Amino acid sequence: MTTTTINGRVESLPDDPDALLIDIVRDQLKLTGTKLVCGAGVCGACTVLVDARRSQAA
Repeated sequence: MTTTTINGRVESLPDDPDALLIDIVRDQLKLTGTKLVCGAGVCGACTVLVDARRSQAA
């Protein structure tokens, strides 16, 4: 397991190289504001901030 800080909380993340960030954010961390709409990162619905920079979760 890898740990990281998300919204001020330390969270454990799986060491699965096939895990999608959107699945971890929505399913494991229960942060459902991030959506998977187009599935390609084109529409921007899956955008998350990583170290204050935009990143696509899909």
